[in-house]
Amino acid sequence: MFAAIGILLQLLVYSSYAINGPICNYKMFPVFTGGDKDEFVNGVEVDKITKYIFTAGKSQSGNFCPAENDHGFIYALDVNGNWMWGNFFYNVSYAVQEVTGIQMSSNGTYLMALGNANSKPIVMTLSKTDGSIKQFLTIDPIPAQTETPTYYLYSGIYLDERDSQDGQTYLYLTFSMNLAYTINIIRILNNNLGEKLKIDWHMHYNKPVGAPPAFGNQPRYLFNDNDDDKNFYIVGQYNLMGSVIKFSKGNANIKYRLSFMRGSITGLGTFGLTDITTYAQAQSGQIYGCGENQIDLVSGIFRIDQLGKVKYLTLFSISGQRIPCHGLTYDDEKATSTILISTAQNAFKSTLFQDDTVTDAMLYQFSDLGYLTKAKHITFAKSDNKISTNLRFSALQKIDNYYIWAGTAAGYTTEFNQATFANSKTNPFTMRYLDDTNITMKCIRDQDIKITSSLLSYQESSLYTQYLSSLPITADGIYKLMNKFVAIYKSPYSGGFPLQVSMLIPRPCSSNSANITQTNYFYGQKAKQYDLFKSGVIALQQKMSPEFEFVFQNGTDSKKFANLGINTPANKSIVYVQTNDDRLVGTQKMVLRGCDELNNLHEINYFINVSTNSAPEFLVDIQTVWSLSYNDNITYKLPDFQDPEDNDQGEIYINSMENQEFPKFVKYVNATKSIIFNPNSKIYSGRTYYFSVVLKEKNSDYMMNTYYLTIKMNGDVIDEGQEMDNATKIQMTIPYLNQNSEGTFMFSHPVNMKFIQNNFNKTFKVYANNTEKQREELRGLQIEWIEGSNTTFNFTARFQEPYLLGLLSKRDDLLIFECLNQSLIVINPQDEILASTVASKRIEMQFDFRDEKMQFMRSTSLALYYIMIAIIAIQFFLLLFKNVGFLPLWTLIEYMQLIAFMPIYNFKLIPYLYDLFKPFLISHLILFDNSKIYEELNNDYFNINYEYYDLPVSKLIQSLTNICILVMILVAANIVIFAMSKSLKASSYGIFLLSRLSQFRYNTYLRLFMLAYFDLTFFSLMKIIEVNNTTTMRQVALFISYAFFVISIVAPVFIVAFLLRRFSVLSETAGKARFNSLILKIDKASRWRVVNIAFFFGRRLITAMLLTLPIDSEYIFLQYIFILTTSHSYILYLVAAKPYQTPLMNGYILANETFYSALIILIFIFSDATPQIHIKVYAGVALIVSIFLLVLANLLFIAYNVWRGKQRLKDDIQKAKQDRIDEEEKERKEEEERKAKKKKEEEEFSKMPDESSNNMSQNIDVNTTSQLQNGNTTVSELILNKKKTKIEPKKIEDAIVENDISQQTNKSTPSVTQQKNNTIKPAAKKQSTYTLNKDKTSDKLQRISSADINPKNASTKTKGKFSDDKSSKSSSSSGFGKEKRFIT
Repeated sequence: MFAAIGILLQLLVYSSYAINGPICNYKMFPVFTGGDKDEFVNGVEVDKITKYIFTAGKSQSGNFCPAENDHGFIYALDVNGNWMWGNFFYNVSYAVQEVTGIQMSSNGTYLMALGNANSKPIVMTLSKTDGSIKQFLTIDPIPAQTETPTYYLYSGIYLDERDSQDGQTYLYLTFSMNLAYTINIIRILNNNLGEKLKIDWHMHYNKPVGAPPAFGNQPRYLFNDNDDDKNFYIVGQYNLMGSVIKFSKGNANIKYRLSFMRGSITGLGTFGLTDITTYAQAQSGQIYGCGENQIDLVSGIFRIDQLGKVKYLTLFSISGQRIPCHGLTYDDEKATSTILISTAQNAFKSTLFQDDTVTDAMLYQFSDLGYLTKAKHITFAKSDNKISTNLRFSALQKIDNYYIWAGTAAGYTTEFNQATFANSKTNPFTMRYLDDTNITMKCIRDQDIKITSSLLSYQESSLYTQYLSSLPITADGIYKLMNKFVAIYKSPYSGGFPLQVSMLIPRPCSSNSANITQTNYFYGQKAKQYDLFKSGVIALQQKMSPEFEFVFQNGTDSKKFANLGINTPANKSIVYVQTNDDRLVGTQKMVLRGCDELNNLHEINYFINVSTNSAPEFLVDIQTVWSLSYNDNITYKLPDFQDPEDNDQGEIYINSMENQEFPKFVKYVNATKSIIFNPNSKIYSGRTYYFSVVLKEKNSDYMMNTYYLTIKMNGDVIDEGQEMDNATKIQMTIPYLNQNSEGTFMFSHPVNMKFIQNNFNKTFKVYANNTEKQREELRGLQIEWIEGSNTTFNFTARFQEPYLLGLLSKRDDLLIFECLNQSLIVINPQDEILASTVASKRIEMQFDFRDEKMQFMRSTSLALYYIMIAIIAIQFFLLLFKNVGFLPLWTLIEYMQLIAFMPIYNFKLIPYLYDLFKPFLISHLILFDNSKIYEELNNDYFNINYEYYDLPVSKLIQSLTNICILVMILVAANIVIFAMSKSLKASSYGIFLLSRLSQFRYNTYLRLFMLAYFDLTFFSLMKIIEVNNTTTMRQVALFISYAFFVISIVAPVFIVAFLLRRFSVLSETAGKARFNSLILKIDKASRWRVVNIAFFFGRRLITAMLLTLPIDSEYIFLQYIFILTTSHSYILYLVAAKPYQTPLMNGYILANETFYSALIILIFIFSDATPQIHIKVYAGVALIVSIFLLVLANLLFIAYNVWRGKQRLKDDIQKAKQDRIDEEEKERKEEEERKAKKKKEEEEFSKMPDESSNNMSQNIDVNTTSQLQNGNTTVSELILNKKKTKIEPKKIEDAIVENDISQQTNKSTPSVTQQKNNTIKPAAKKQSTYTLNKDKTSDKLQRISSADINPKNASTKTKGKFSDDKSSKSSSSSGFGKEKRFIT
């Protein structure tokens, strides 16, 4: 049942194997791109806001960028692997040769790119959403320099959108220049992207005096200080040492420089880091870096704090091999850093692929103390496909739980695909990787790495570091301020242009992929169809789950351009393409993709070439102004025309102009391409008319040229109203519109139906007006023209959301046909006129199963029929096998019966909700949605509510037939078991059969009666009120109906009366066994609890009677009032009486009734009392939830019963009985104490405070005192003293013994006062005494009233409590009270 309800809840959530589900979505990566030559990747960046992934580098491919010379590129993917955009860049006529680094601006507004163009540094500020250039800056040496500088560019760029000190916008960049590798650090004021652009300061950082020329300076990264926004860092190489340098933003002062020097350390060799190739910064400001010693071939990862102090340095190496660090990320939550390295050395790899000629990528994860905690080996290679992974620096990022990196490769091998790029050495790829995947996500070839400790060493960092606390700025020294050394130019003539290739297909992790040959479409034309079946890819499409998607490569929905038919089986393989948007001109790359139940990804790539298009034009100008007189008859032939693209035929028609009256005397003859002017009525005189001639493509409603014509009529104006009084009024009506959106449109007089047929969209506008007076366009309108008819045509409408129409009775949803130009359709415009230009029809509830949601609910309903049958069958056998009772099964069926008929109450549910209730009809033995019995009655309904519910008479007959079959099966089973028990009575098997035979007296037939009671009563009443009794068969059915209706009233009354009258029968084991199905798990200690069965029959009897009321009856409101009040009453009864044996059972039944009551309350929302449609939609969801909770309560209770087992459930029942007895005994004692206290207060109040009374009181006190001293006390006084004393609670057995002894004592030892006066007697009180009655057949706990022990008190009743007197008398007369034994 969980799976079934889950199907319904998919109205709000997607399937687990949908394309955006986590398992299938993981297979969207890696993504490859590139051309037929080499590409190089220089960096990757992620935007945490849009979750875009940017990859940058340069290309030498002429089919990726426009030529085979160097072109810088950037492309963007979203986190789901969709291609968002990809650009190469130009400034004037110079290409951006390479993008060396990218970084998001401080607030994430822009993507900043550093590169070179025309051998000069350039900075691009890009839109992250489409890659367009917002600002293009060029750094150029001023003319005073004598030599052309050489620039060495990396990723040193940062845009501070708002400085923390002065609020300005500053651009920071760094690079090396000339052979001296002088570090240049520049801050540029860049408010509003160039509104105010100038160099704020420019610093040179040279090598120390005497440093060898080969000692380079490489400022790789420039980034902000997370701990102090007034500072920034540069990380890279300084004087052949890996260095971290901290600067002040305002004045460029160096705060410190940390360098990893290379030196010979005794016992350790000559190690150190000559370069820091990657970094990450924690939120706290601590810096994590990774670099290498390119001389000694050692790499290392380190952590430094905000003051530049090294916290750890971990080195790793293998003899004679370089292990470069390509990227590093830090996870603040897990306090771990992860580096991306690459190597061909097998010692650093896993056993997945061992080949020292192939370079693979590895992820190494370190703790905050520098210890390796995890390592992964990721490869594109396989034994038969030796593909190396090529990585450069700034290659690793992290977004959510995914690692993101980019690089190049000459091919790939995954678990699903294998490819080699034959004409290219390296193609770019972007990887999204989850290092902790389950087996269903497997595609990327990866494996855990087990690293030997000999490859790692944790070093004392002070042996390798050099710390410089500050460095002064000098006029001519190592660190100096430059003035007018370079200039910054802003170029308005730059732009980004789309790459010629997007992602390469197939996607490496797709299980199946297909490419459809590029198809052509001219924009503006009508929808063009492409058949996937004919393309040979329909089998692949059928593998996808229903949640497949048809999207552009950027992941956006393609419905406004291309969509897949889903309305009928015939069009499910048809792709419809249509657009009027000229921005889509070009090749549109589409993908139809989805996953199957095994989470395999399938893709169909579909490229559509959208060509430019334009409307046809007349070869010469047409005459647009005409002057006419009464009775002129002029024929004007239009000139020839031509379509510029020659891709379609042209067609012409005339049309009215907005807010202008169309000249009724103008007609267009298509055969001759002529316009006829014939103003044959005087009412046209003196007026000016306007109309248009439309020249359009035949297959387009968009590509058209419109020519506006003016007609000036000569003469004086004549009153048109007087002229048209005698004209024939033509009525437009919609006489018929059914719930399947099929209707008929009719004119009262003949019209030009041929013109309407050819020009329907020009003559009529068809739409719907909802109850809130809002216009809704139709999704479609199919017209069936009736041959030879000039007055009528049939149509089938398709509404936007048909299931939301017709839900209100007092407000109308209207279907409207609006005539746009009546003069075009009337045959005689001078003598005929439309009475109204609008025809409307109320839209009743629509059951249009062409709609996707209606279709889904109908198919789900059909599946749930069999699921519910299976659930009930499994429950039956499970409970039978565990022998824990059938209470949950029968309870579920009973509530299913009540719920199943809720849709035929006089409410209008949302049409798709009717299918939600249908599976519950199996509780009425309607087991199939299509009835094969009396098929001629499949369209015969009791009233419209039954038609909405699709509950025809044939289904009711199906229910009656199945009831009869069930009766015959049970009778046959009874006979067979009886015969077998007689023949095998001497065997153990015969004893078993006798025990089963006892269930037919009377449990089996009583349960059958309860199961069929609702339906048979309902069917009987329906037949009784039916007026058609003409045939003998109908008369026999009427007689049987009267007979059962009488039985349906008499039988329950007899059963309830019998149980209440012979209540003591339920004290016997045999008695309870006979009626167990009636009082299943009911506590038999009180008649008040057994009354539960009366409620069962009464509710169903009256509900059946109310369901037969005609919907136009003035008493129809009683349906809702009755079910609501009875449900609430039953809830109160359950809370007060707690009729079932254990609190859990009472809670279970109460939960079921509560959810049923919630359904009753919610269903009222579907009346006109709630006119808001959106509230009805929410109520529909709440209905689904309530039904789910009701079924869930059943499943949980069954699971609990099965888990507890038979014996423990019996123990629970015994404990619950004991607790109930203790509680009732406590209440009884409290009641007696309350009465005694009240009596005492009344006695004290009745005493008179006069003198004689005081004297008498004194005498009594003296006598009393003397009696107490002598030990004489009356029974009344003893009782009074006893009430004043707090009695210690005792067990049931102790109370029984004490009561028995006290009675004997009172009988044998009367008080002195009784002997003397014989007038004072104790007040007669009814007491309940509990015993453990052990008879020969049962050890169950029985309750015996005090009337059985003391006959004198038998007639005494306790006020406010239920009396069990009749039960006691009946028990005595039946012999059940003769063998009472008191256990002491």
